Amino acid sequence: MKTKRPRLSLKDGGTLRDFISRIEQGIYIVTPEGDIVDANPALLRIFGAESVEQLRQYRSEDLVVDPAVLTERRRLLAEHGWIRDYRYQIRCLDGSTRQVRDTVFTQRDDSGQVEALHGILDVVDPKPASAGEPATEAPLNAFFTEAPAGLAILDADLRFVRINRRLAEMHVLPVDDHLGRMLAEVLPGLADVLEPILRQVLGTGLPALNIEITTEDPRSPADARVWRVSAFPVGPVQEDPTGVGVVVVDITDSKRMEQQARLDGRYLAALIESSPLGMVTLDPSSRVVSANVAFENLFLLPREEAIGRDLDELIAPPDRHEEARLLTQRTQLGEQLRADQRRRRRDGVEVLVRMHSSPIVLDGKHVGAHVIYEHLG
Repeated sequence: MKTKRPRLSLKDGGTLRDFISRIEQGIYIVTPEGDIVDANPALLRIFGAESVEQLRQYRSEDLVVDPAVLTERRRLLAEHGWIRDYRYQIRCLDGSTRQVRDTVFTQRDDSGQVEALHGILDVVDPKPASAGEPATEAPLNAFFTEAPAGLAILDADLRFVRINRRLAEMHVLPVDDHLGRMLAEVLPGLADVLEPILRQVLGTGLPALNIEITTEDPRSPADARVWRVSAFPVGPVQEDPTGVGVVVVDITDSKRMEQQARLDGRYLAALIESSPLGMVTLDPSSRVVSANVAFENLFLLPREEAIGRDLDELIAPPDRHEEARLLTQRTQLGEQLRADQRRRRRDGVEVLVRMHSSPIVLDGKHVGAHVIYEHLG
C-alpha cells in the first residue's frame, strides 16, 4: 500500500523554501546600491556560482555587461515601480556572457523608501552550471507575496495552499477565495488543461516547464491572453511530492510583438519579391545571399545559380570587373552609392543599369550589402 502523503501547511517554513529552490528562473534580492542580499539555486546556476556567499563578493554592476542597463532599470523602476521582460547581457563568473530577460519590482519600507529590489531572471540561452544553496525564508515571503509573476503552491489534491497577489489578479479573484479550494473549483474553464499537467508532475516527480497556454482574458472575454506556465514538485527530494509549485508569466504582449514581427517580415519579403527593381543582398565577402524575381528576369539568372557566388563575377563584363569590384568594396566599407553601369546578362548581352548600393549594418556590425538595379535600356 502506498504511503499517504503528508498535507502541506503554511506553518511549515520549509514549504516556501522548497518552492523557491525548485523554480527554474533565477530569483534574486539586491539592495538599491546593488549589493546582493539573496539568491535561489537557479540564479547561482545562471552565473556559475557555487554559493550565495561567492555571489555576494560581486555587485550588480560587476555582473552586467553594459552598466547603462542598471541606470535605465533604476529610471524605469522609479517611474513604474516594476518592469517586465527587460533584456540585457550578464557576465558570468567564468567571464562568459549570457542574454537574459529580467522582471523586477521594488520593496519599500513604511516611509516609502526603496529598501530592496526583487527580481526573476530568465535566461534566453540556457546552459547547465553548478548548483548552490537555498535562499533564506524572511525575504522569500516578501518575494512570494509581491512578485510580478504569478506564483502558487497546491497540495497533492490540487487544493491551493498559497497564492500570490499577481496570480490571484490574473484569475480576477481575491487571494482568500483560492485558499483551501481545489483548482477545478477556482478555474473550471482551465481545469481540463492544467490538471493533467500538475498530476503528471505529482506522479513522476519531474517538472513541466515553459508550457504556453492561451485563454480568454477574464476582464475582456473577446480578447485572448497567452501564459507561460511551469510546474514542479514540492517536497523532500527522493520522496513522493507533497504538492506542486506553479509559476505563471503573462507573455501576451511579447507574443503579439513576435507575431507582428513575423507579419512585418512577411510583408517586407513580399514587397521585395514583387518589386519591379532587381534586388540582391550580399554577405561581407560579396557573395549573393538572396535575390528577387526582378533580378532573375533582368539578368536571366536563376537565383539558385546566383546564391553563394561572387556578384561581380556573375554580372560584370570582363572588361569592367575591376571597376565593379571597386564599387562593391566601397559599399562594403560603408558608402552608399548610385552609378550608371553596364552589366552582363547570362546570355552575354550587356544592359545599362542604374545601381543603388548600401551597406547592411545590424547591432553596429557590418553584415553585408544591398544592391538595387534599375534597367535603363
